Amino acid sequence: MANLKYIGKNILNHDLEVKNGNIIGDHTEVIKVTVVSDGGNKYAFEGATTPDFTIDEGKTYRFDLSDSTNDGHPFRFSITENGSHGGGSTYSTGVTVHGTPGVKGAYTEINVTKVTPNNLYYYCTAHSGMGNDALLLKNDFLNLHRVSGSAVSTGSFGKIIVSEMSNSDLKSVSSSISTRLTTEEGNVDTLQARDLIAGAGLTGGGTLASDRTFNVVGGTGITANANDIEIDFSDSTLQTTISGSVTSVSSSLAGRITTEEGNVDTLQARDLIAGAGLTGGGTLASDRTFNVGAGTGVTVNANDVAIGQAVATSDNVTFGSVTTTGNISGSSTSTGSFGSGYFDKTLYVGTKTHTNRALKVHGTSGDISAEISNDATSNAFLRFSTDLDGTHRSGIIGMDYSDNVLRINHGGSFDGVNNGMQIDSSGNVIFAGSINTQDITAYNMITIESADISSGENNGLRLINTSGTDHYWHITNGQTGVSNDNFTIRDGTNNRDVLVLTSAGNATLNNNLTVGGNLLPDGDDDANLGSSSKRWADVFAVQTTTGGVFETGLRTKKIGDNPTGTIVSWDEDGLVPCDKNEDELVMGVIKNGKDEPIVLGAEPVLVTGKVNVGDYIVTSDKIGHGKSVKRGYLLKKNLFGKVIAQALEGCDGDSNLIKCMIRKM
Repeated sequence: MANLKYIGKNILNHDLEVKNGNIIGDHTEVIKVTVVSDGGNKYAFEGATTPDFTIDEGKTYRFDLSDSTNDGHPFRFSITENGSHGGGSTYSTGVTVHGTPGVKGAYTEINVTKVTPNNLYYYCTAHSGMGNDALLLKNDFLNLHRVSGSAVSTGSFGKIIVSEMSNSDLKSVSSSISTRLTTEEGNVDTLQARDLIAGAGLTGGGTLASDRTFNVVGGTGITANANDIEIDFSDSTLQTTISGSVTSVSSSLAGRITTEEGNVDTLQARDLIAGAGLTGGGTLASDRTFNVGAGTGVTVNANDVAIGQAVATSDNVTFGSVTTTGNISGSSTSTGSFGSGYFDKTLYVGTKTHTNRALKVHGTSGDISAEISNDATSNAFLRFSTDLDGTHRSGIIGMDYSDNVLRINHGGSFDGVNNGMQIDSSGNVIFAGSINTQDITAYNMITIESADISSGENNGLRLINTSGTDHYWHITNGQTGVSNDNFTIRDGTNNRDVLVLTSAGNATLNNNLTVGGNLLPDGDDDANLGSSSKRWADVFAVQTTTGGVFETGLRTKKIGDNPTGTIVSWDEDGLVPCDKNEDELVMGVIKNGKDEPIVLGAEPVLVTGKVNVGDYIVTSDKIGHGKSVKRGYLLKKNLFGKVIAQALEGCDGDSNLIKCMIRKM
């Protein structure tokens, strides 16, 4: 082993031979592991079955699992005895697992550090009990698990091993322990001298120097067994004693019994008398029965009573006539109740009658009434009327079968909409007259008919605010001088249109428009905000996102007929397509259909010749086309004021439309 040389910290460049034990470098110890049969499969280490290990902090222990007996037995560590089989889990801090157990080169390795637990159990993850309760014991005095705690705190112990201990050793731990033992020995002696004394009815007892037994005394007629006590009432002495005791408890018992016997005789002589409608009865000397008397039209059997029909049948009862001066159901002071009632024609309640009424309820004095009726045309309706103040008032709710509509009318007539409303089978509602309400919710349509809501207006809705001076609004589809195809909201007080919607979809708003959300066109790039003849005076915005900027001050009639991308220059009184090189009156670029040129924006431009990205664009002698110039040429020829754009795309050819950043410079 001469001339050994370290490489790094623990790796040697020469084989290290050790006769006794296995060492890899100066910090790793190799321990050969096999599996033996010892009351079941067990781990053995260098031939020793399930031993405890003492491990040192700062060292690494490699458990060699190359032996074929380790096949199918993964070797792991846990802080719980028997690991996962004992409810614990695998400890993995500082642990390295390599290869497959039973195959050459396989091992499980643990690096012992200060955080490594003081004791670890080894076990097989596949089979319970292969490590028994054997431990890896960390050889760390400060963390030694055998004794912990101090003289002033409660200690905790994993295990205590004492080979020899003398009385002097105990005294060194606590100088008062000898005194306390002497005191407690005296207390034990005192307790042993205590005497347990048998009281009345018991025998036995004695001091606590030994076990003591108590027994129940078996007196006359009483036998005490191991688990219970028996009383023999056949014993003559016991009978005499009980007789004497009863007499002493109640000397008047015989007198009371005689009295109660007389009471029973009296009760038996009582007579139960059958009253009206009943038969039977008699004294209580025996059982008595009462029966219902079966009079005319009444049949009685064991379980029921029938009136006017056979007993226990479902036949209807038939009466020629029934006359009563009281209520049929209930009492003389309450209204009767019925499960149901059937009437062939009309039921009258009150003092008056009328033809074609199915039900009429009338007040005693005739001042209030309600009736459910049908007339000759089979209309069914509910009519209410009152004459309380001498004036007759009435209202009708009913169904018109001929028109299939529901009507609510004010007044006695049911024909047509008479000062009320009508609901047809489609859910449409028609009102006759004005509607005064704060809130109307319509789920289909509200139609309000009026001959003249306002001068020249019809078929509309008037909203009136009556607080203070009357103020009202009209919603109408017709007015004087305006097509009936328009929908108009009018300020009736100030006689002006606020909003007009035409059948073509156009809207005219004659006031300010406040928008809480977005104001959007119907589609992308298909609507204008303003027009060439109706422009906005000014637009105020925090920011704007637009495409090209068109200059209205350069508007030239018909210039928008040119193709998109045409470069234009100013000529006396208007724009024309450029036709000469490097024209300093170049103004912008045309978008087809727009009579205003684009003066700023990334938009298509017509060019001729070769163009590279970044080239500057000036006019050329090809009508409406620009050409490219380089920066050096621009500076050399002093072309400032003649550049209209800068190329964002490249091309080559007689005519191309490419994207450029349009801005005159």
